[in-house]
Amino acid sequence: MIHPADRAREMLHFYRETCASAPDELLMFAALLSSPEGMPIAALVPCYSGPGEQADSVIDPVQAFGPPVGGGVGPMPYTALQSMLDDGFPSGLQVYWTGYLLTGLPDKPPQRVVDT
Repeated sequence: MIHPADRAREMLHFYRETCASAPDELLMFAALLSSPEGMPIAALVPCYSGPGEQADSVIDPVQAFGPPVGGGVGPMPYTALQSMLDDGFPSGLQVYWTGYLLTGLPDKPPQRVVDT
């Protein structure tokens, strides 16, 4: 679900609160990225892998945040989830990724330490 970048702070607060109380069957990613047109956006990607009859009660609050400006949520095979970003990273593309792992999502993130 795509949200405007100016709602990123609010979305990340929602993400933090939702993940803290979510059942183990809900996996959710939050991302700050650029649209294909180069516009900054914020995104939530939920994945519920529990009993189907409980899916709505878990996913509905996530869908209620917003409203999103694009994207949506619906049933899909796990293999579709695994490959949903493949078009943005075609084979042969030279990409360097780096990450920073956090044990929580505080209001003020820790300073990043860079080795020289």
